[in-house]
Amino acid sequence: MSRKKFKMVWEPESKAYRIYALKDFGEVKKGEKGGLISGEINLSHYGNCWIYQGSKVTGHSNISHNAEIRGESYIEDSIISGEVVISDTSVRGSTIKGGSVIMSGLVYNCKISGRINLSGIELYYIKSTSLKEDGIVIVNESTDDL
Repeated sequence: MSRKKFKMVWEPESKAYRIYALKDFGEVKKGEKGGLISGEINLSHYGNCWIYQGSKVTGHSNISHNAEIRGESYIEDSIISGEVVISDTSVRGSTIKGGSVIMSGLVYNCKISGRINLSGIELYYIKSTSLKEDGIVIVNESTDDL
């Protein structure tokens, strides 16, 4: 029995692979159309992780465990693992793990772990390069240091 949970179909207009679920897992049903990836390394076949339609994961990114990439998110060269939910967010060069929820933001070159909720935020090169405390951060303007 195959352990693969998705198949990839090349979409020339997107210059990426569209994923389709090969079996039921989590909230995903067999045959469900997912988002776009640049290669199989971008999404683990283990756990309930998924990239939903509308999102794209590229470069050396890896989505694993139960991470969900939703909405119109774009993930590039980032590691996303754990119980993470990212929606309508651009993430580049970052590591996000734990129980983080990130909605409607930009996250570049940051490390985020723990139970962090971010909404409407732009994070660039945080001075400590990490957010590790549990909490909620809601910002509606750009910030360089929290």
